[in-house]
Amino acid sequence: MCLLPLRQAFLFLTVWFWYCFSFSFNIYAAEPPFIEVITSDAYPVSGIKSVQRLGFLVNVYNLDDGKRLVAEMGKHLPNNQDAAKKALEKQFKKMGDAAVKQQFMQAYHGVTLSTQYGLTRYPAVVFERGHSVIYGVTNLNQAVNLYRKWQSQQ
Repeated sequence: MCLLPLRQAFLFLTVWFWYCFSFSFNIYAAEPPFIEVITSDAYPVSGIKSVQRLGFLVNVYNLDDGKRLVAEMGKHLPNNQDAAKKALEKQFKKMGDAAVKQQFMQAYHGVTLSTQYGLTRYPAVVFERGHSVIYGVTNLNQAVNLYRKWQSQQ
């Protein structure tokens, strides 16, 4: 039976904990730069592909997606409220609860993020999960240039 002396065991555990915790805390440091754009149909976004080529991950959320989803689901409903309710329930059952929930979550994700980040208007280009926000710009090349300029002054 081989027992490590207490000192070696302590050293091993210290190194092991350091490795585990340093890896878990640095997991976000290896992430590519992240942009989230909150916009609407009235403010089309440009420059997505070019900033992706620069290494940015880009997600665009359109605040009109929720209205569009509700309009699409209600397109062929009867005028009678009870009949419409039954038809909608049948449609949801056919689609499956998980699919319906996923569609609504995706359609309203921009609204959720806007609230989470405390955004006061749109369009908004959000960098690094709420770290910085640029309002009123829909050209992502311009937004990235403004962000980099601001970063260099910090």
